[in-house]
Amino acid sequence: MFLAVTYIFGGAIAHASHILIHDFTHFAGGQSPNMCQLFAILNNLCTGIPSAISYGNYHADHHNFNGEYRKDSGLPTVT
Repeated sequence: MFLAVTYIFGGAIAHASHILIHDFTHFAGGQSPNMCQLFAILNNLCTGIPSAISYGNYHADHHNFNGEYRKDSGLPTVT
């Protein structure tokens, strides 16, 4: 029972952390872009894998090149 509860709460915390990182990459959580990047990095500490800044770069490419083959990082490509 303890493992199930920790799994559910850990998953909820990790998901909430990623949602906040997503919002900070849209610069929706602070007074300046640098402040948002700092908040994203601090929020990323709870997951243990540093990915906030690189996620922001790939996510910006997804929005800047939405739907363009080989430029949109959200589209699958042939390997």
